[in-house]
Amino acid sequence: MHMYTCYISVLFKPIMLMYRVAEYNKNMKTSKKNSSRKKLIVLITFLAIGPAITGLYILKINDKNTKTSETTAKTTSTVPSAQENFTSNSDRAAAPTPTDKGSGGIADTQGQDATPSDNSDWTVSESGEITVYKPQKNSLLTKGAVLSGESRLSVVNYRLIDDISGMISQGQLGVVNGKFSGTISFNTNATGGRLDVYGATDSGNEFSNVEIPIRFK
Repeated sequence: MHMYTCYISVLFKPIMLMYRVAEYNKNMKTSKKNSSRKKLIVLITFLAIGPAITGLYILKINDKNTKTSETTAKTTSTVPSAQENFTSNSDRAAAPTPTDKGSGGIADTQGQDATPSDNSDWTVSESGEITVYKPQKNSLLTKGAVLSGESRLSVVNYRLIDDISGMISQGQLGVVNGKFSGTISFNTNATGGRLDVYGATDSGNEFSNVEIPIRFK
């Protein structure tokens, strides 16, 4: 009886082993099938959502570009030639011509009008190379007024400035026997400005500057 039982047990073990192997293979197939199914679901979801996201992004960019092209551009420049408002793809309006732009000049009289006044009213450059007799600082400058002085240079340069237009005249006056002079003419609506007298090198560098604040009215 014991031998019969052992014999049955020996025959039954291979059958159980085959059954376990079959169950394992079945579970593996089911697991692989489920994994493949999950991957397929993820792929289908991506293919469905991807184009929609791309389309929304393109629409957003196009809408932004449209708004940008329609926006009115403004310049912060205060220069008269700058147009404050303009739209893209349109001609820029011509800048208005200033109606109060000043003008002026000085007629060189070769030092003939260089009559010294009280030296307490003179304006002298730091180097001492240029001394201006007239006009005096903060004086009222009228048409026909005289610019005069003395200098160790062969010529002096001048620059007439008003507080509306900026520089309205510039040029040179010859120095004769150490003196220079010129008759000033100008046209301006400004109330104040400045007269500069200075030396200049051949390269245009200024030196011995004399700056004289003046009033026009």
